[in-house]
Amino acid sequence: MLDYQFLGLVAVVLAIVTRGSLLPVAVVTAVIGLVTLSVSGLVMWRKRKPEHGLGAPAAIRPVRFSAGLVALMVLLGLYFPFLGGSMIMVILIEKFILRRMPATRLWLGLHAANT
Repeated sequence: MLDYQFLGLVAVVLAIVTRGSLLPVAVVTAVIGLVTLSVSGLVMWRKRKPEHGLGAPAAIRPVRFSAGLVALMVLLGLYFPFLGGSMIMVILIEKFILRRMPATRLWLGLHAANT
């Protein structure tokens, strides 16, 4: 059974936060939390990454995508044109530019351009 007193309390608190003077406090708290999360993630990655390289594990075999995943990506790319354009740009940049730069290819763990 629902406790309507609790739901009323939640509704009142949400009304105060969204319409009252607590909205800036809630927004600043959320921003500080996101910045802290981003900075701590970067610090943890920098502490754990190897001297040379990105720190991601090397691919054992070439990645194969299922037909369903490719269809989903194409549909989302058509529905959201900027998403589709950015996916095409990433694929082209990785295939034709990043794989031809030896230091970048080694750092990212990419295969050579001719494979």
